Amino acid sequence: ELGGEGLVFPATDAEHDWPTVARAIAYGAGLLYSFMGVAVAADIFMASIEEVTSRKASKVLAGNRRKTVRVWNATVATLTLMALGSSAPEIFLSVIDIIKKEFHFGDLGPSTIVGSAAFNLLMIVAVCIVVIPQGEVRIIKNLPAFYITALFSMAAYVWMAFILLYSSEGIVDVWEAVVTLLLFVLLVYSSYKVDRGDVDGLLRLMRVVSAEDEAIAAKPSGANIDWKRRPISMGALPTQLAPASEKEEYTVVWHHRVEGWQAQTTESREEAERRYAALPVSVTRSMFGADGVAVKTWYLSRRWGRHLKTFYMSLKGGSYLKFPAEEQALAASEEEASYEIQINRTGDLNGEVTCSFHTESMTAVPGYDYEAIEGQLEFAPGEAHKILTLKIFGRPAWRCESMFLLILEELEGNATFDPTDDGGSTRAILTVKLSPSPGHAGNRSMRKAMDGVFGVYGVKLGFADWKEQLTTWIWVNGSPEEQAEASKSDWFFHIVGLPWKLMSAFMPPTSFFGGWVAFYASLLLIGCLTAIVSDMAELLGCVVGVPDIVTAISFVALGTSMPDLFASLTAAKEDPTADASVVNVTGSNSVNVFLGLGGPWSIAAIYWQVTGRTADWAARYPEEAAAISGAAFVVKSKNMGYSVLLFCGMCTFAIALLHLRRRWLGAELGGPLAPKYAIGFTFVLYWVLWVALVSWRVLRWELSLSPVNLTEIAGAQVWLEGIVVHTFGAALFLCCTVITIVLTRRHKKAARRLSTEHKDDNSSEFASDHSEKESEGGHRSIGQNHNDVSCESFGSGVSELDKSSATSFTSVADATALVAAGRA
Repeated sequence: ELGGEGLVFPATDAEHDWPTVARAIAYGAGLLYSFMGVAVAADIFMASIEEVTSRKASKVLAGNRRKTVRVWNATVATLTLMALGSSAPEIFLSVIDIIKKEFHFGDLGPSTIVGSAAFNLLMIVAVCIVVIPQGEVRIIKNLPAFYITALFSMAAYVWMAFILLYSSEGIVDVWEAVVTLLLFVLLVYSSYKVDRGDVDGLLRLMRVVSAEDEAIAAKPSGANIDWKRRPISMGALPTQLAPASEKEEYTVVWHHRVEGWQAQTTESREEAERRYAALPVSVTRSMFGADGVAVKTWYLSRRWGRHLKTFYMSLKGGSYLKFPAEEQALAASEEEASYEIQINRTGDLNGEVTCSFHTESMTAVPGYDYEAIEGQLEFAPGEAHKILTLKIFGRPAWRCESMFLLILEELEGNATFDPTDDGGSTRAILTVKLSPSPGHAGNRSMRKAMDGVFGVYGVKLGFADWKEQLTTWIWVNGSPEEQAEASKSDWFFHIVGLPWKLMSAFMPPTSFFGGWVAFYASLLLIGCLTAIVSDMAELLGCVVGVPDIVTAISFVALGTSMPDLFASLTAAKEDPTADASVVNVTGSNSVNVFLGLGGPWSIAAIYWQVTGRTADWAARYPEEAAAISGAAFVVKSKNMGYSVLLFCGMCTFAIALLHLRRRWLGAELGGPLAPKYAIGFTFVLYWVLWVALVSWRVLRWELSLSPVNLTEIAGAQVWLEGIVVHTFGAALFLCCTVITIVLTRRHKKAARRLSTEHKDDNSSEFASDHSEKESEGGHRSIGQNHNDVSCESFGSGVSELDKSSATSFTSVADATALVAAGRA
């Protein structure tokens, strides 16, 4: 309409005089170009979140031992900052929609959230299933996290339908909006407790366990799983394991579901008892005496007993790669100096051993405090020591104490990392402390105080990175050398995206203050760009005559979900598991509702509760004005309730099909050709049907049955048309679902055989983050019939291992050789 305005567009009233086709093309192109800008801003936002959540801290344990931990819990970070990053456009769109409508309900924001959820669960997962190369599969490693987020995802939309259609029809009360917002807190807390393993006992009773737990708990005699935990006596271990010293010594060994096998040795039984008792009830654990006798043990199944034994023997008689100490203090001076760091190889020195090394910043700044290094270490047979040289730059008198890490990882060969050292079995970590030189330790200058608060070198690094951003954005692919080799397509996308590149060049780099400056700046930028998206979407819908809800569930939801699509596509191809491509979808869908609707609706509901009835409110909602006293946040959108209920039904079927793929094919993504493409086509059909049915209801049902257009003949025709449309949609829906189930069931044996072969080829890659889990069968054998044989042979191998402390294995390759020996 002439005189209508949004937050940014239309730029002038003269746009109203343009031809309709020209306006539609202009607004459509502007919407697409805005999506590109949102994607660029979202990339900066995600980079800042990765910088924030990657921060580590060094905890001092009893006995002056150290343990390096992430400041942010991985689950909490994923469901808060990471989810906010992927859902920021949808959340901002919902907030802006409420503000633009002056705290009245608008269809664009909420419909985009529901449309994005449908696209994420159906289209993105379908693409991830199909793109897995032939002969490969991906499974969800952290199955409890998937079911928790899937449950909350479904509950979120059921709750949304409940408050819209039943609780207080057409009105969202303050308590309903606040509860929606608080459900986000419940989701984070529940996921955190599951991640800690506090509810493992309950999850195992419900048969919801991780991939590693499924493999380890499988009984050799068949496909059943022993879900009971029983305390038993494991007996004495070989006498060779007894320490040479006469002193009393106790070792507590336990299995952490995330960190794998852990151990702590003490010289006091009381201290060992305290450590044993402090572990959660669901954790598998044992306490060994100095003579190798298990004093007490609590485990999941009899296979856990074997693994406890094996791990303890490896702990006492293994070959380790380690630092002499977990901390190295360097008294730096004002002159540049080099320091030698020794890496020791203990135990059996036969064979070659290789590992990678790199430095990682904590409070010290690379390039200013020290020189960052990375590379490979190679130990020849019989070689027991290696030296790494660290270059420490001159430190002025005002520089405060700072730290960085020297990390060894990716170990290959006849050695492991000491699980009792910092880093556990997966890596070795040395904390390097750079102390002020003795003559300046008591310096109390203003500059030293500023360094303690802001980190002067960190600010310098931030400005240096910012300068580099401002000088490289103009080049194709980022540098003159890359531009010289750029293709025509590189030039095309560079020119098209040049304004967005210039915008990103002025954004603060993530090296400023741990990424927080970039976090808030990119969040503000996403909000501004989302305002443009909101205006463009409303203008496009107005020009082409499409209601906001149809525009939102199709064009806008598609555009805001494109970054998620490409991120999940890359993760499905490159990651060894399906967690990043599937679990993140269910988590993001939950956060969309809890934050994207709970937040704006709480603001609007509280606003009307405080403001009270106005003349404009009474004129807008005459029925509600007659029914209630005061004012409320009115949501008059049966189309929204219909779309949510329809999505809930399709969401239930989609998750059920993924569960059947896990049960019958052994993996969520990939697998045999026929069932893979069948479920991919079915998920795409689900999404098309959902968009078509919701659009039909909005465009045909509501408009035809409005008081202006309603006649007896028209009403009957629409009712008949509705019956035909829904019957056809239901028939198509059920037909594809049944065909998918039948094909999945028929290819069950072939899929298991394929999955078993794939496991043998890729198991070391799958378990690269937890090398100790490789020796315990951490990469799930998806072919259950083959797994039974392997478990039985593996059990024989472990029995042989119990007889000799010199025998140990640290990789799946070694375990396979042991299995072969057991079969022979």
